[in-house]
Amino acid sequence: MKILAIPRAYQRAIAGLALLTLASTAAYARPPHFGGGGGHGPFNVERMAEELELTAEQRTAVEAIMAQSREQARPHAEKMRANHQAMKALTRAATLDEAAIRAQAKANADVMAELAVIHARSRHALRQILTPAQQQKLDSKHERRGRRDGHGDGRHHGQEPTSQQ
Repeated sequence: MKILAIPRAYQRAIAGLALLTLASTAAYARPPHFGGGGGHGPFNVERMAEELELTAEQRTAVEAIMAQSREQARPHAEKMRANHQAMKALTRAATLDEAAIRAQAKANADVMAELAVIHARSRHALRQILTPAQQQKLDSKHERRGRRDGHGDGRHHGQEPTSQQ
C-alpha cells in the first residue's frame, strides 16, 4: 500500500467533504419527524396528533413506534459519531491512507443503510395505523415540505415520492 504525503490545503478539502457527507446523513440517525421548522426537527407527536386528528389509540401507537425506533437507532447513531471521529482523524493525518479512508467510508455507509431501514420501518408502521384520509393528509404535508426543502417532486431525504394507498 502506497501512502502519499498531500498538501495541507487538500487535507482540509478532504476533511470538509467528509464532514459535509457525515452531516448530511445525520438525519438518518433520528426517527421520522412530523412538523417543525424546515422539516428537520425532532418527531412531534403533539403536532401530528393535532394535524392528523389522531385517536387516543393511534396516538399511543405512534408513541410506541417512535420509542422503538429511537431504541433501535441509538446504537447506530453512536457508531455514526465514532465513524465521524475516525474519519476526522484519517483526514487530518500527515499522510493520506486512501485504503483506510475507503474502509471508514464503507463502514459509515453500512451504518447509514441500517438507519435508513429503521427509518423506513417506522414510517411504514406509522402509515399502517392511519386511516386512508389521514395517510392522504400526511402525504400532502410531506409533498409541501419536500417542495419547501428544495425537492420539487415532493421527495424528502432522497426518498421516492410517497404513493397514495
